[in-house]
Amino acid sequence: MLTTTLLKAYLPDGFVLPEAHLAIFGARDLFDESDLVAARPQRSKSKVSAFLSDFRDLQVGDYVVHVEHGSGNTTA
Repeated sequence: MLTTTLLKAYLPDGFVLPEAHLAIFGARDLFDESDLVAARPQRSKSKVSAFLSDFRDLQVGDYVVHVEHGSGNTTA
């Protein structure tokens, strides 16, 4: 019996696992390279930039938790 499953994920190149009787086809195996430019995932923000963005969103009176000092709220 042959089973086919389609998944949406960024996998540029496929591979074969003969002992599992499994073949995985990547994007380059199925599509022209010029079609793949838009298929690449967008890079997410770095942890530092995400932290700074969250930090800038704080308002006076917002509750916060500090690793060493515990919970509290922001003051001016």
